[in-house]
Amino acid sequence: MKLPNAENAVIDIEKLRGYCLSSTHPKGKHKARLFVEKLGMEQDDAEILRQAIQKAILIAEATERKPIADGRIFRV
Repeated sequence: MKLPNAENAVIDIEKLRGYCLSSTHPKGKHKARLFVEKLGMEQDDAEILRQAIQKAILIAEATERKPIADGRIFRV
């Protein structure tokens, strides 16, 4: 299945910059190291990563995870 309402998905640029691409975040630094090694992406590339994710979620397959009180969660 495709991600419902994928065109309306919100991808938090600060979460990408401050967590996924941060070499100093206690939990995110391991992800950041992989982004640099595999894609050459650093904190300054957060907007490029956000745009790539936005494009990918429009075409990628999604699976619904266990519903929560706030709504539905999908893994893409």
